[in-house]
Amino acid sequence: MLGRIRAGVLEQGMVDLLREAGVDERMDAEGLPHDGVELAFDNRRVRIDLAGLTGGKQVMVYGQTEVTAT
Repeated sequence: MLGRIRAGVLEQGMVDLLREAGVDERMDAEGLPHDGVELAFDNRRVRIDLAGLTGGKQVMVYGQTEVTAT
């Protein structure tokens, strides 16, 4: 199960921690930074501006396996 890539969303604090630990090279190369999300319901779409609401913070979409792999 650990070998299968699973979806993961890393919050800004975790991204910062991985960078501080010096293990961010692959995350930065393969991860997908997002500064907002879009919710869709009943033929409507609403965008949530994460960066605008949090002073510029983002999330990083990056496989959980890459974080937990040994």
